[in-house]
Parts: sequence; C-alpha cells; structure tokens
Amino acid sequence: MGWFAGAAALVIAFSGGPFTDRHGAPAIAATNPFCENMTALSLTPTMPPALKLHPGAGDQAFVDCIAWQEFIYLNWRAKPGSIGQPDRLANPAWFGRPVTSRSAIEQTVWESYHSADELFTPPALRAVKARRGRLLLAATDKFQGHAISINGTQQATGGWLTSQSGQLTFYEIRIDNDEYAYITDPNNNLTSISAQLACAKSKFGLQLPHGKFSIGTAPAQPDVDCRGNTRWYGDQIGAIELKAAWLPLPNDPAVWSKYLIAVADVLYPGTKIPKRDVVVGLVGLHIIHKVPGAEQLLWATFEHIDNAPDPSQAGGPAPAVSGTPGPWTYYDPHSTASPNVQPGPPCPTPGCQPYSLPVQVLRIAAIPGQAVAATASFNALLGNNPSVFRNYELVNVQWPSASVRVKPGARRPLPDGGAVPPLRSTTPPQVANSTLETYFQNHSCLYCHSGATIATPLMQLVGGRPLIEIVNVKQRKPSWYSSDYSFLFSNATQP
Repeated sequence: MGWFAGAAALVIAFSGGPFTDRHGAPAIAATNPFCENMTALSLTPTMPPALKLHPGAGDQAFVDCIAWQEFIYLNWRAKPGSIGQPDRLANPAWFGRPVTSRSAIEQTVWESYHSADELFTPPALRAVKARRGRLLLAATDKFQGHAISINGTQQATGGWLTSQSGQLTFYEIRIDNDEYAYITDPNNNLTSISAQLACAKSKFGLQLPHGKFSIGTAPAQPDVDCRGNTRWYGDQIGAIELKAAWLPLPNDPAVWSKYLIAVADVLYPGTKIPKRDVVVGLVGLHIIHKVPGAEQLLWATFEHIDNAPDPSQAGGPAPAVSGTPGPWTYYDPHSTASPNVQPGPPCPTPGCQPYSLPVQVLRIAAIPGQAVAATASFNALLGNNPSVFRNYELVNVQWPSASVRVKPGARRPLPDGGAVPPLRSTTPPQVANSTLETYFQNHSCLYCHSGATIATPLMQLVGGRPLIEIVNVKQRKPSWYSSDYSFLFSNATQP
C-alpha cells in the first residue's frame, strides 16, 4: 500500500519566513527524515501503514517521521457529521489555521473519535450528563481517578497539574474506530469484566487490531476476535489511543490563536455541576498506535512549546515561533520551588495544597536532536502558513526494534520488543511528556504499559481510589492477564 493512495502528494515551495523553532533555529528543513518508500512528510490526511525498519538507514528518524505523519492525519479537519473521517476536500493551507472566535472552531479527526468515557465512565462523570457534541472534562490526571503504584513501592495518585496562572490541567482519552469496534464487537463485549477474562484466557487472546496493512510483499493479515473469527475492524488503520492534556485559557483570542482549542464543559474537583463553555487549549498529546511491525505499538508524544523548559533553558523566557517570547505555562524562572513535586493532598485535608497553587515543572532531559530535526521538517512543510501546529513539538517516540507478537493468554508483564529508547533511564533520552508524566519522567511509555492488565473482579482501593499497579517487564514474575499494553480495560465496572 503506497503512502499516497487516494491522496495527492503536496509539494510546497517556500522561502524562509519569520518562524523559528523553540531552539531559535529557522524552521527550514534539514535533511528530511524519511518515511515509507523513502518519501518525505506529506501535508495530506495519510496514515502511515506499518513499521518497516530500514537497518543502517536511521530508524529513529524514520519513526519520528511516522509520528509527524500520524499527527497530520489525526489533526486534519474532520469530515462534518462523521466519526474519525478526515475531510479530504480541506485545503492543506487550512491545516491548523488560527481560530480567534468560538464559532470558527472545527473538530480534528482525533477529536471526533469516541471518548473512552463512553465505554468506561470514570466515577467523577457517572452523575453528570454530557451535552451532545460538547467535550466534557473532569479528570485532573491521566489515570482517570485511579491510585497508582509504580513497581509496588512508590505510591502515587497521578497528581494534578496546575499552571503558573493557577489553572488546573484536564485530561481525556479517545480511541479510534478500529479499537472502538473491537471493544464493542458482540463476540468480544470488552466493557464487561467477565468477557475480558474469557477473551484473555481464550486460545485467541485479547489482541488489539493492527489494521489492513502489510510489510513488503506479504499479504495483510486480518484481525481476530475473541472467538477466533477473522475480520477487519473500523477504518482498518490499527488501534489508536490518544491521551490529551487540556488547559483552560483566558478569554483572549490572541492567546487562543497559539493553540488547538476546543469548547468544553469542565467539572472541577469537589463540584457536581460543570462550568459550561470553557475555551481550552491543547498542551500535551500522546498518540499510541498498533500497526504491523509494531506489536508493542508506536508511542509518540507531543507538547506545546510553551509548556516547560529543559535544564539548559531554565531561567529564560518561553520560545516564540513568531513575535515576542512569553512566559512558560508551567514554569516560573523566578520561583525557588523544587520542580516536579507532586502536589497533595487536596484541601481541606490537613497539610493540604489548594488546586490553584502552581506546580513548578522542569523537563528533566532535553528533547533529542533527531526529534528536533523532525519538528523542523514538519514546520518547513507548513511553509509560511501561520498554523497553530507550529507551536507544537515532537518530544520523542518509543518503538520496538524487535517486535514480537503477544501470545494468547499472556500475563503481565508483556515483552518490550527491544524498546528504543530503553524502558527506563536516568539519562537521556527519556520518553516523557511534561504534562502527562510530570512526576515520573524517568519512566517511559512501555515501562508502564507492559504491566497493563484487564479489569479485575475485586480491585484494591487506596484512599477510596481503585489501584493500578504498574509492573515493569524486568522486575516481576507474570501475574494477572494482560490487556495488550492498554490501561483502558482496567476501567471496566460491568460484571
């Protein structure tokens, strides 16, 4: 399957403009990282088909290119009235055009996907009725209200994140049509705890769909349901989970024009009625994607460039793609507070911390040079288009260098498939998002997700919150049944 099937490749000629990247370099293409068939990035809604490694040719650059192409596809304008379909009639010049009024906001492809809350409703939302067509935010950490134990020794609650302006960050999870169809397939029924167990124990196992793609000349292999029936799910592009971090923005169109924005109903902690029609800006985004050649999935993470500095940038202003540098969103260069300290407990508990108290955030390691180069290539592709997406950068991508199929009936921890970068490190390059892994930036995506399990009939409670115990590949003997690297399934509450 060629990259440009059904979509014309866009060739853009441009001259250097006023834009720079966060490191101050002009946003012109260095050597473009290559993608499948040695083609460069395309400003078209084209989804990369598979992970076909090219030994000796710079695989990290290749994977970074895949990440940006996924970003383009998922942030393309959605076809009106559809779920997860890009509007292929949209002009590439419209990609990420700044919005300064609520009426001009348009959904992206990923924003039109199903919310995980539709299938696995978190406790905070069970008494709240969502308004049709309106984003509803309630989670103040990406773990959706669970208590977290890392390696059985470090207790964590997920920890909320407050900006320097005193605004809470909110989180959501969305799943593409492939994963949604797999979960809701009557032969699977994976919103049920008992059905999850039956599927995981079956000779076919719980296997997220990988899409109708193939590597080389090999024929595409169909997906398999929990009863062994073969079929293709959804859009046939493989299971995708997206974790997004949103920040309420001031009522200032000049600020809105720097972000992908949405209008949301926001349920603040301790309240029962959401605050209506809040303009929120995207500050962090995980893209988790299963494709052939990546049974351990591709783990790409992006951030807004104003979020937080790395140590070399501490003390200075946030970068400016154009115009005057501004303040960091989660970092105060004049603060004496220790960075990345998890807040809590919330007030009015004794020794509490108010939700409005800012958290000082510092990225513990600089973004790798290859990711910086990939972002520069993406910005070059935009030419002089003042897209809001030039305010976002690729942090890193984790990927399997030796992908191995997960066997049916597998228990956690799952194999890491020769993860690149390595699972855990106190030295660069880490794979951590400062808004999504603020308090444990030395733990990579696969480090945690290799321990993801199906739901358990009796989940342990910590402080009244359901407990998720993260078990790393190299640190524990196999235990409960795995969920193909997704924590989503542990949220099931139906018997």
